[in-house]
Amino acid sequence: MEEGGGGWGEREGWDNFGGGGQQEEAREWERERRDEALRAMEIAERKFTMKDIMGAKRFALKAQALYPDLDGISQMLATLDIYIFAESKINGMNDWYSILCVSASANEEDLQDALQVPPTLPESQAALSELS
Repeated sequence: MEEGGGGWGEREGWDNFGGGGQQEEAREWERERRDEALRAMEIAERKFTMKDIMGAKRFALKAQALYPDLDGISQMLATLDIYIFAESKINGMNDWYSILCVSASANEEDLQDALQVPPTLPESQAALSELS
């Protein structure tokens, strides 16, 4: 569209919403995206309780894409990643490095730092003793 032709102009997004009605439209658009993100997050929670971790992650990612500032979404994604990593095995054993989100070359201090956050899995403390 041409500049000044009542469209978006050269840049798309929030900066081009003008005064009055357009600002209200922008607020309404944001509310709708937030509501849709909340619905996606609720579905992710239901899928998680049904042990569908990958399905939960898909909906959590959708919620984050719709509304990145959604409360709790980054924590939910981190938790889901830990559950996904916990399912991975190396030679039939838990891959504790993946579960703790540290590299295989992590030293004792890195492992302690990884465990500073409240463990999401009961096996987290066992991971440190097994890796040490």
